[in-house]
Amino acid sequence: MKLIKKEKQNTIQSDTCGILLEAINRKDFPFGVVLSEDLKSTEAHYHKKAKKCYWMLEGWVDVVVENVKTGERKTIRLNEGDLVTFEPYEKHNVIKGSKKNKMVTITSPAWHIEDVVKD
Repeated sequence: MKLIKKEKQNTIQSDTCGILLEAINRKDFPFGVVLSEDLKSTEAHYHKKAKKCYWMLEGWVDVVVENVKTGERKTIRLNEGDLVTFEPYEKHNVIKGSKKNKMVTITSPAWHIEDVVKD
């Protein structure tokens, strides 16, 4: 068992991602968990190895998803309670969101910069 108290979590203010509460994101752990609040937009990127999940807790966001291997692209709206998963090489970014929103991001394995590819 591993208990991570709130005061041990890292809070980050991001211009594009809003408030990020990083609960778990370590190389020695099999997944990463981040809580985002008030997302407006994020930078388009994909992962070479990691799988990722967005789970909307409150509000909504619009997400662009593009398979970099096939070029297939679509925009989806995630509403409260919706969940979407991304496979490696699926580029994704939030393009807009409701005034108030809250989303959990789960990444497996945990998020690390060397796995991220930006345009």
